[in-house]
Amino acid sequence: MEDEIKQKNNAVRGHSLIIEARSKKTDYWLTIKDLETVLPLLGKYSAILHDKDIILEGEDKGKIKRAHYHIVLNTYDKIRKSTLINKLSNMLKIDKETITIDPLNDKNALLRYLLHLDNPEKHLYPPFEIFTNEPQAVELAMNYMPNEITPESIMAITHSVKGNKFLLMKQIGIDNYCRYERAIKVIIDEYYSNREL
Repeated sequence: MEDEIKQKNNAVRGHSLIIEARSKKTDYWLTIKDLETVLPLLGKYSAILHDKDIILEGEDKGKIKRAHYHIVLNTYDKIRKSTLINKLSNMLKIDKETITIDPLNDKNALLRYLLHLDNPEKHLYPPFEIFTNEPQAVELAMNYMPNEITPESIMAITHSVKGNKFLLMKQIGIDNYCRYERAIKVIIDEYYSNREL
């Protein structure tokens, strides 16, 4: 009885997941389509593939980390970590060892982490790479701006607004737009004027 109560108490709705993109055992590559098929059955989610992360310390410093998905998941019902690992493993047909799950403590912080907005030393992922069935999560990530605007963040936002200068101004604020107007013009002219957005 006590174990049953303890297990019930460990059940939560908010989960922070990391799933390796490639299974070591089966050599299977998990795709965004796989996740977009399964995750809506479990709850509201926002996810991204991190495939450009660099190892910052140790003997492998400078090498690219193994590709992995970060997922913010709010399940429809409370569920224990072990049960969720089993469900995901069965539904996605992947090894349990490729799944790491922690309770979701700060949803906003984790949504920002999907893009590395608070981690300037890491690769900055553009907002349009997030896949979600909770669009307001993407809106939150889009509206959060790092303290320092970088060419990468301008490029990412410019791409997400399809080169529209008015939407870009709305995203970064008029002061930042005026401050970086020349840089924005160069970025749009150089990278976006001859490309399909």
